[in-house]
Amino acid sequence: MVIQFRGSIRLPKHFNRQKYLEVAKVLKIPAKTAEGYITSFIKANLIHREQQDNYLNLLSEENEDVEEIKEN
Repeated sequence: MVIQFRGSIRLPKHFNRQKYLEVAKVLKIPAKTAEGYITSFIKANLIHREQQDNYLNLLSEENEDVEEIKEN
């Protein structure tokens, strides 16, 4: 299982702020809202903040393929 925004684009196992903001932009989610989602995911123990600007998706499996963001 992976964390998904609106069921379509997944966050990889390891990601940073830039990556989740790219996902948010594609989905037309404001940056502040995306930041709030990440904070909520951390509080719910779905994401671990390893260090500043370095996150671990606790629901992702290492060998699972992750969808790439494609700009139109």
